[in-house]
Amino acid sequence: MTESDGSTGGVPRRVIALIVAGILVTLVSSGVLLYSRLSAVGSEQFEAVPDFLAAPETIEPRVRAVSEVLIRLELGRSAIDIVDGTGQRHSISQNGNWTREESPVEGGKSFPLAELDFSAVPAIVASATARAGTSPTQLVAERVEGELRWQVRVPGEGGVQVLDYGLDGAPLP
Repeated sequence: MTESDGSTGGVPRRVIALIVAGILVTLVSSGVLLYSRLSAVGSEQFEAVPDFLAAPETIEPRVRAVSEVLIRLELGRSAIDIVDGTGQRHSISQNGNWTREESPVEGGKSFPLAELDFSAVPAIVASATARAGTSPTQLVAERVEGELRWQVRVPGEGGVQVLDYGLDGAPLP
């Protein structure tokens, strides 16, 4: 008779350890992914909007979901960028995703969202287009020299032209 070498004829322990490690890695990565999706700041998903400047009625509910107090609000055709009252930066894309950036902004005077009238956006866009000869790409609401106003950015041959407007949509000097 020969002496046995200790193997039982089954699956080697190393193979079992590799299978268990693979299962654990899969479970942990799935758990992290699920946790990050469920605990995301922008857990609210909005419907897609092709152009925010052409659909101003879609802006306020999205901004309100982020914060009622703002330091800066940037409206572009494809995104809304928000700096809330604490200086935290947020972005809402046209496909409805809401993300928070990890780099807060320092300073700035805040204002309540209720002070903005988004129904003036189409008139501001039309006026800026007439004044500059081309369509604006961005509207920014923030306090400038203590006064809350819209600053409209219009691209041109010599760079970006900034046009100031009051909250009512009237051009400012």
